[in-house]
Amino acid sequence: MNAPPGLGSRGTEVLRSQVAIEVVLTAYAIVAALLVARLVVHMLAIPRWIWTRSTIDAATQMLILPLTLLPGASGTIVGDATLPDFTAVGTMALVPLVLIARSHRAG
Repeated sequence: MNAPPGLGSRGTEVLRSQVAIEVVLTAYAIVAALLVARLVVHMLAIPRWIWTRSTIDAATQMLILPLTLLPGASGTIVGDATLPDFTAVGTMALVPLVLIARSHRAG
């Protein structure tokens, strides 16, 4: 009997690895977009009662909370944007650079 060609165990492992990478990249992109949106909304000083700002603030509050506990975090820089807002966006921007640097060093 002729069986259809399968992926085999190695092909399945590669496929699972690619799916995992896609899921992580998608989650990273969503979090980064939310943090950038939070920074823009705060820089423009959009009022808190507008549903867009309240939704973005609610979605990103748990990510920003640890940064708000640091000294000097309460001062505003531009509009309503504070140092934790800028720090979170800067950190998200540095993650790809670290990954690129590690991949070049390892290879």
